[in-house]
Amino acid sequence: MSGGMVSRLRRSYRANVFLLAAAQCVYVISSSGHAMFSGLAGAMLAPSPYLATVPLSLMVIGTVSGSIPMSFLMKRRGRRFGFLLGAAFAMAAGALAAYAMYQRSFALFSVACMLQGVYQSATLYYRYAAIELAPESYQGRAVAYVIGGGLVAALITPNLMAYAGNLTAPVTFAGIYLAMTVAGAAATAILGVIAFQDASETAAAEEQPRPLAAILRQPKVACAVLNTAASYALMLLLMTAAPLAIVGCGFTAGIAANTIRWHVVAMFLPSFFSGRLVERFGIYPVLVIGSLVFIASGLSAAAGLQIVNFKLSLAGAGLGWNLMLTGATALLAQGHRPSERAKVQAFNEFAAWTLSALASFAAGGLIETLGWAVIGVSASAIAALVLAVTLILLSRQRLTVTY
Repeated sequence: MSGGMVSRLRRSYRANVFLLAAAQCVYVISSSGHAMFSGLAGAMLAPSPYLATVPLSLMVIGTVSGSIPMSFLMKRRGRRFGFLLGAAFAMAAGALAAYAMYQRSFALFSVACMLQGVYQSATLYYRYAAIELAPESYQGRAVAYVIGGGLVAALITPNLMAYAGNLTAPVTFAGIYLAMTVAGAAATAILGVIAFQDASETAAAEEQPRPLAAILRQPKVACAVLNTAASYALMLLLMTAAPLAIVGCGFTAGIAANTIRWHVVAMFLPSFFSGRLVERFGIYPVLVIGSLVFIASGLSAAAGLQIVNFKLSLAGAGLGWNLMLTGATALLAQGHRPSERAKVQAFNEFAAWTLSALASFAAGGLIETLGWAVIGVSASAIAALVLAVTLILLSRQRLTVTY
């Protein structure tokens, strides 16, 4: 292959990874808007305080419900078809949520959040698409850069949502959800020009797939699934409960939104170095560091009810999530054959978001009955357990990964 062709291919995959990162940015604008305001909107519309986080929990259920069908749909119809379908759900979700604000309908708002979850189930596969687009030497950074596409979103979302919310005053939150409809349209435009790898191009090279149980018995796959699930569940437990706890302590909704903003920054800013950490030190050390950060995050939550405690806890949750997810995604890619990709990725996301749904459902009740400190202690204990299991799996299979 000539040097010129290699150069063109390099520019091509980097351009596609950049566009995927842009699509991730648009998605995070939408999802962080939900994180900032949907718990508060749910509390405003819900017939009982115990139901305040139900819409957010239904969003997670929508993600769980869509995760397996989306993976197999993309295997049959290609990544572009699945991603564009997800973006259509985003537009429908935003429009319905805005209408629910006008009607003050908790039921309609809950349905809208579930549709948003289906959109989210499609975006879960952005990082896998990045691996498929990039050469092996670039895959670790490709995953990290796509995850890191949310950084711009983290910086602009609070001001963007505040501006959008003012456009529909005095109808609270309606403009915010209309902005999410526009975000879905932007995602459609971006995803439509990415040169995804057609599934048919690799079909001829596929080997006979193994049973899922046999794949999951591999230490590297078990470790990847565990860390993916733990990263999402712990992050969502803290992120869902935090706005309710902050407002419950007498702080304003604006302060709660700003705290979530720094959490989202901490989720995505590390992507500029987490991929290189995997390259330099290997996957397992990055996973161990991620668990330790989550332990510190939970302890910070338990230490007090000042804004600094909330910020440190949520920033730690964001950093821990990034490190664990980047490492786990790279590890999972090593544990399956091309013919097993759809079912392994589907199981990984289904397991992660099933646990996330449980964590999100538990958040509202835990805040009302046991308080924020108990949530922090629980998060630390779970992270410590994950760390212990990761070290056990490491002892079973030493793994050095170089990208």
